[in-house]
Amino acid sequence: MAGLTVSVVPDGKLAYGMQLPVQSLSVRVSQPWEQTGTVADMTKVAQAADDAGFLYVAVCHHVAIPPEPAEMMSTQWYDTVATLGYLAGQTTRTRLMSNVFIAAYEHPLVAAKQFATLDVLSNGRIIFGIGAGHVEGEFDALGVKGDPGKIVDFANSRLGAIGVSHLQVRLLARDAQEQCDQIAAFGAEVGPHLTRKMLS
Repeated sequence: MAGLTVSVVPDGKLAYGMQLPVQSLSVRVSQPWEQTGTVADMTKVAQAADDAGFLYVAVCHHVAIPPEPAEMMSTQWYDTVATLGYLAGQTTRTRLMSNVFIAAYEHPLVAAKQFATLDVLSNGRIIFGIGAGHVEGEFDALGVKGDPGKIVDFANSRLGAIGVSHLQVRLLARDAQEQCDQIAAFGAEVGPHLTRKMLS
């Protein structure tokens, strides 16, 4: 797997980043002021991080938090792609990261198109963090079948076909092979920007 990893941090350099406030209000990580925080507040924090030389600012990904976990997780989770697109226009240097994008919630071809487009719009600043997800009720609400615990890493075998082999992508084991085949088959149609590295 080491051969597929691309570092965006120069050797010997200390790098730091942060999950942005306001865009998600999980009790575990949010501060009390965020309950009344605005998009303008989130933007000011992102711009301050940009000015201070942060490597990245991050946005979380959830779609439909069910009532039971909502008590701790809240139901405020801005859309990851839309929020990163907005932030691309509000910042100039800091990288924009999904922390993490739940791969099973979106067809991988659609996700590849979304994040490749974000990468172009942000002038190559996207860090595409991908994970498995953990909220079972959310999987149910979205009609995602399978056991979220059975995850495969298929970057070695498939994503190189569309020029994004440096990404580690995890999908539900049941769907991974079919979805990887679709990415490889339709990769050329996603967009010309998929043929270059998304991270440089």
